[in-house]
Amino acid sequence: MCLDDGDINSIKAFVLTMDEKGAATLGLYNRIRATFPQLCIRSFYKTRQRLRNVAGLKAQTYPMCPSSCRAFVKEADIAAARAHGCTSCGSAVFVTRQGKLVPALTFDYLPLMPRVVALWGNEKMAKILQTYRADYAKRKSNDDIEDVFDGEIYPELCQTEACYKGTPLGHLHFHRATDLALGFWADGFQLFSTGNNDC
Repeated sequence: MCLDDGDINSIKAFVLTMDEKGAATLGLYNRIRATFPQLCIRSFYKTRQRLRNVAGLKAQTYPMCPSSCRAFVKEADIAAARAHGCTSCGSAVFVTRQGKLVPALTFDYLPLMPRVVALWGNEKMAKILQTYRADYAKRKSNDDIEDVFDGEIYPELCQTEACYKGTPLGHLHFHRATDLALGFWADGFQLFSTGNNDC
């Protein structure tokens, strides 16, 4: 996908207006547009849509309990929440606004696979993903643990046959440059405002 000068200038303006939480502010964006009319900066909304298209990412929005008990992901759970409220605390998950029943609070989720596809779909990032692991050992000059590849588990995995649902795949973990491992670490963070640590 090619970006023209208008796309690039618009994206730069969009990034400049982002606050510490990553939200772009419309007022500041419009001031930049008005100050630099020669840069052909597109509207805030067109730029945001263009960024979504370029990134290939689309958030999935789910209704959430206003008391932060839970998000409702399955259609049956959403229907139950629409009819009876939160199954945990009884709060109204849906409210009427301008004559329409809408979620009182929503949770936006970016699915994992489109993000992985976007990473591999970018030529520069794909090259980094394919060479970082192999080049890391060559660059390493000390015994400090600086990366996951310095730990005990990675070399052990490299000598272990890869399996899928108990079926051997006929090769070792990380034998190809395109092999990708995803990890998730949690240290007692709280997803919801009620209760103890969720993870």
